[in-house]
Amino acid sequence: MALQPAARLCLKQALPHLAVVVAMIRALISSEETLSPGLRRRIVALLRPAEALARRLLILLAKQPAIRAARQGRPLPDWSCLPKPGRKAAPSFRLSEPLVTFAVLLQRQKAKGPNLLHWHRPAPNTFVKTDQQDRLLKRLAALEAVSSNPQRAARRMARWLVRHARQPGRTSPLRIGYPPGLSDRPPDARLDCLLRDAQMFARSALDPPPGETACP
Repeated sequence: MALQPAARLCLKQALPHLAVVVAMIRALISSEETLSPGLRRRIVALLRPAEALARRLLILLAKQPAIRAARQGRPLPDWSCLPKPGRKAAPSFRLSEPLVTFAVLLQRQKAKGPNLLHWHRPAPNTFVKTDQQDRLLKRLAALEAVSSNPQRAARRMARWLVRHARQPGRTSPLRIGYPPGLSDRPPDARLDCLLRDAQMFARSALDPPPGETACP
């Protein structure tokens, strides 16, 4: 099953805007040496939907005949490109979304308690911890790699789909329900609109309507 013309148009429009959003996130992170909680929330509000959009665009790219042909006739990997001992490997973009379980939902409900300050308790830290900031930088670096070379990441997604289609269990990299990062008040309306479109086209590519067959 080939991609629909509307899905190809979504790819054409979403990939350049994804690069713009990635540049916006990089500028926000570089604006302060130590991130404040408010700035971190702004970054996460852009980063989560951008990651979700990239994941759905990779699914659409992985379904294209050129990517499937390159996957089937690809040469042996060049092991010289592996990081040398003592050097850290570049962060890898996560292809699958974590599934939301009842335990996670209960934990979120417990965390939504009143945030009260008492005179005998110390004030909370007004800056984001270093490990949280490092995780944001790694996620952004992985997303930048996808935005700069989407074809390479699409080949990874194609291998993921083929490998999990042959195994029992999870066969879709997307979680059930709405994609991560959707909001009633999105920080970027264009990103939100593209994410909704990509969600529809990616679901259709993974689970085609009756009478049509999914791409291998």
